[in-house]
Amino acid sequence: MDAQLARILDGAPSSVAAISTASGIKDKYFQHFADKLGSACADIKTQQWENPVICGHDYLVRELRKIRDTMPTDIFSPSLRLDGVYIVNYDTLVVHALMHSCIDFNPNSHTPVEILHVILLGFVMQCLDRKRRARKYSKCD
Repeated sequence: MDAQLARILDGAPSSVAAISTASGIKDKYFQHFADKLGSACADIKTQQWENPVICGHDYLVRELRKIRDTMPTDIFSPSLRLDGVYIVNYDTLVVHALMHSCIDFNPNSHTPVEILHVILLGFVMQCLDRKRRARKYSKCD
């Protein structure tokens, strides 16, 4: 997550998607702030294009850091700050525990998979719908 933030603050917010896909870590909470920084980066680049006096990578980085300083200190999901949360570092693919806790909580393996919900709920809803229709037609006879 820190690498994603570093790329945004370096003026390359479009590379964050590739980093998050490669690492497997996607945080919707962080995405809100990443989107704000990304749009600010685009605005600053537009201003630089229109006004050559403020051009340069250093100016862009300085302005993005000013915007970042106005945001909350911790812009990552609270679930990733739980004791014992394991994340994969995309550089070395080494799994490490945050805060060195003995609690073994891995949000990737301990939270339900959305596709299972969709499939199971779809199946249950079809069964209930068939049962409802059968009951409706049996009352008509």
